Amino acid sequence: MLSKALKVDAAKIKLALKELPRKKTLLVVLAVFCVALPFAFYRPSGVRLRVGSSSYTLALATTEQTRNIGLGGRNTMALDQGMLFVFDKPAVQCFWMKDMHFPLDIIWLDAAKGVSYIKQNVSPDTYPATFCSPTATKYVIELNAGEVAKQHMSIGQKLSL
Repeated sequence: MLSKALKVDAAKIKLALKELPRKKTLLVVLAVFCVALPFAFYRPSGVRLRVGSSSYTLALATTEQTRNIGLGGRNTMALDQGMLFVFDKPAVQCFWMKDMHFPLDIIWLDAAKGVSYIKQNVSPDTYPATFCSPTATKYVIELNAGEVAKQHMSIGQKLSL
């Protein structure tokens, strides 16, 4: 009786060993799927601004707290990056260079994303002065100083966000 039980168990072990490579492959496929799945739905935080043949990744500032901090405190920013300030409703928007360490170009946009005002090469040394849009705006973009001139941006131009 014992030898019959050992033969059955040995047969089960042999079958399990034959199945092991398939199970390993299945486990590897499942592991890769579980790791890759979140990236299939990943969207980088921020918005893409396209101007001519160039594009910028804009960090979003959509709350009062993030808008107050803005880019303040950063030492530098990559040339293809910036910040997009989004306001709840169009209004005159004022900006300053508090805690800034590098100059910026500031672009004010109306609700239709048309450029309504531009202030170029705003130095950190200008703080506490404020720079305000002359008309109601819904969006403001900050880029590294020189980008507005480089991209030939102008009043009335529609931007693609």
